[in-house]
Formats: sequence, C-alpha cells, structure tokens
Amino acid sequence: MFRKRHLVLVACWTSESYTPADIRAEARAALYRYAHLQRHGPPRTLHQIMALDGAARAFAGITPQLAPDELRYTAEVIAPFLATTDFALQFACLFGDEAARSAGYTPQGIGPYAGFELALEQAVQKIV
Repeated sequence: MFRKRHLVLVACWTSESYTPADIRAEARAALYRYAHLQRHGPPRTLHQIMALDGAARAFAGITPQLAPDELRYTAEVIAPFLATTDFALQFACLFGDEAARSAGYTPQGIGPYAGFELALEQAVQKIV
C-alpha cells in the first residue's frame, strides 16, 4: 500500500529520545529503504534484511555503537540463522532478547538491537 502511494514512513519509537540530527538520520535511512524496496522488492531472509538495514543506516550516517567483542559475539550467534525466513527468529536476532521475550519469541542470547548494530557494522566495513 505505501509503495503504491509513494509514502515513506519514518519510524520513531515512543520509548526513545530523538534529537533533530537523529530524526534527519532516520528520515535518510527510511528514504534509502524505500528506494531499495522499489528497485529490489522486500527482503526475505535475515541476511537480506540485515544487508538492507545496515546499508540504509550507513547511508544515513549512523555509526555503530556496539563494542567489537559484542559485535563478534552477535555475529557468531546470528550466523546459523542468516538464511531463515521465520519472522519470530528474525525478530529475535535483530531486536535482541528483551524485545523477543516481550513479543513472545524465543530469545537468542543477544543484547538490545544487536542484530541491527551488526548489520550497520558490516555495511560500514563494506564502504571503507
């Protein structure tokens, strides 16, 4: 529906605080995602979701926040699931254990937003 109307949504969580720079970055990432979806269609696997989101956030100028050891650990945990199309597993790998539990999904042993942070780190490494 949104692609037919050329509507781009910028997601802002009510539980988060945003500066004007944060809103600008989120808007840039949303525009990147929209353009990607128009060209390639929706991602299906966890790997495809991570590649898209990491590239979108890198395009927006967002920098990774996780420590290198946490990124390595997250990569090890997520690696066996990169080909999954199971939404519950994708959700748990991207958003982390706390969010997975609150949504009724099985936690995978990773921190908040760790999958998204790993995706961003991998996208930044491709650019450099």
